[in-house]
Amino acid sequence: MTHDKRQTSVGSLAFQNSPPELWSPSCFCTWTFFKWVKKMCSFFFILEKSMEWLGFFFSSVKSQMLYYIFIF
Repeated sequence: MTHDKRQTSVGSLAFQNSPPELWSPSCFCTWTFFKWVKKMCSFFFILEKSMEWLGFFFSSVKSQMLYYIFIF
């Protein structure tokens, strides 16, 4: 919750300090959209990496299981 408050205060500071033409609704929407896309991309990147690690983990476990099966 405190993080959100800080973000809005920083956002309002940027809003006050920037020229008004920069904060036209379309520009603001585009900026928000790109921020959201960037957040989603980073989320998917993390998800993909974790899936890779899970896949690696499961493949190594599977090979270990096969190894033990062939030994016994």
